[in-house]
Amino acid sequence: MPPFFRILFYTLLGLALIAAGWEVAARLIDSPTRLPAMLVVVNKAVTLAQTAEYIRHATESATALLYGLLPAVIGGILLGMMADASAGIRFLVAPLAVTLGAAPLVALLPMFVAWWGLTLAMKAGLVGVAAGFPVMNAVMVAAGEKSRTVATLHGMRLGVVLGVSALVITEFVAGSRGVGFVIMSSASMFDTVTTLAGTVLVAVPTIAVAALLQAIEAQVGD
Repeated sequence: MPPFFRILFYTLLGLALIAAGWEVAARLIDSPTRLPAMLVVVNKAVTLAQTAEYIRHATESATALLYGLLPAVIGGILLGMMADASAGIRFLVAPLAVTLGAAPLVALLPMFVAWWGLTLAMKAGLVGVAAGFPVMNAVMVAAGEKSRTVATLHGMRLGVVLGVSALVITEFVAGSRGVGFVIMSSASMFDTVTTLAGTVLVAVPTIAVAALLQAIEAQVGD
């Protein structure tokens, strides 16, 4: 099987296993409040995604993600490539890329809130910082071991996963709008169906994009 289709097959199989495990766990727990059935959550997710209120929250999150992730990924990839190509640039960039790329920069959230408040700029800034340095470090390493195309795809995939994670955590803790805020608000009211529906609406598109990038990366690098 070609690497591209193998990765997609693994992704679909993984989702199927998660769905099966979810259904088994829901039947064993037998408590809709603690773990509702998957079909109930999926139906709620479809309904929720069509509401005007959720669309407003999703637009807020998508805008913050775009403003933070796009410059972080582009800058991280370019600096990572330049560090691989030039020993001088690598001497300047590598220390920060290696150090900050390994740091849990989402812990800077309280400082970002103090500086910018509960704004879209605060969320975009934290997404950019949390994703940019790991992307830079990953591209710098991958470009020296594989082709630059593979390194670029690897950086993009890492950026998407880290960027979405940083955004959701930010909206959990310090958000008044956004998908993460919807999820946390529902959880605070013990509405597990809406909580899991919001989680599905975040997780599935992220998995789809990351899996597609990984499949292309595997095919190009084969």
